[in-house]
Amino acid sequence: YWFPVDKVRADLDAVVAAGSHVTIYPYPSPKMVETPAWGKPLTDEEAEALRQRVRALKDHPGVFAWYMADEPELRPALPDRCRQMREVLAAEDPFHPTIMLNDTIAGIYKYVDGGDILMPDPYPCFIKGGLAARPMEKTSEFMKACGDASRGRRAIWVTPQAFNYGDYGRQNQRGPTLTELRNQLYQVVIYGAKGFLWYTYGQIHNYPDLGVGMPWLSYEVADLKSAILADPAQDVKVAVQAPLSQHIHVSTRRVAEDLYIFAVNTATEPQDVKLTVTPGIPSLHVVSEQRSVPLADGKVIADHFGIYETHIYTTDAKAGGRTDIKLAITTIQEQIAALKKPGNLAYEDSGATVQVSSESTYGST
Repeated sequence: YWFPVDKVRADLDAVVAAGSHVTIYPYPSPKMVETPAWGKPLTDEEAEALRQRVRALKDHPGVFAWYMADEPELRPALPDRCRQMREVLAAEDPFHPTIMLNDTIAGIYKYVDGGDILMPDPYPCFIKGGLAARPMEKTSEFMKACGDASRGRRAIWVTPQAFNYGDYGRQNQRGPTLTELRNQLYQVVIYGAKGFLWYTYGQIHNYPDLGVGMPWLSYEVADLKSAILADPAQDVKVAVQAPLSQHIHVSTRRVAEDLYIFAVNTATEPQDVKLTVTPGIPSLHVVSEQRSVPLADGKVIADHFGIYETHIYTTDAKAGGRTDIKLAITTIQEQIAALKKPGNLAYEDSGATVQVSSESTYGST
């Protein structure tokens, strides 16, 4: 991001040619986002340098948004500095939003004035041979905090986990499955998020759940875009055996005449659930599952939710006709099985460990 303007604009040209856009730091020098700068108020000289940098790039069609800070609470950064930098950008370029990413709920409140868009990264941290190290509903709690901290005056996006912490040296970690990717995504949809900037594309070739799952999920999201962007439509009564009712998250949307119901299970065990909606609907399609569910008395859905499973119900027959998620999961399983072959010591389940003599940022093992 701090390369010369001509170099950055040339890179942006390539992005536009590929039909995409970039979210980028607006800073003219790494010194502006390093210690000790983060701990001090913005100086007049820094403000002017920031203003000039934005002025030199803001007209490029490849610029989508300005990325203000990545987990500033971990540096830590002075909240006033983040606010001041956002104000400089708002004055110089009111047409591109600024994004603030936080790692903690406390950080969301602390740095709420640092961006137009709040985009936290509530990573569940998946355990090798197990489930999520942190409660899956943590994702929902971050979304609620964004709405509360900003009093509804900030857009809410999210950076979900699409990577394996094990690639950064952490022990006993794994990447998320497609079921877990889908769970994260529709949790945040239910609680008002409108944008998703996953971390990280760099591992997509390492794991079939990412290589197959993320493109599949992207197409599903594209098909459901209108429903995701719509406002909540009606309340749904949830009936499930206590104490697990807190783990069923539901939101309805209406697009023209069609109803959509997003439902996610964050419990670490399966659940049988009844959802009561406005009466008068005989049945609903289940998106990406090639099935329909009848509504008892025209208003009650009775369905089974596996661990971390998501179901999306709709009256829209087109959305209901999407490719079955089971096919994607089968493809993923086949690709994983093909990797588990004799002599493939590089595969993560082989038990082999490689250690290099030089130290690296994320460890040398």
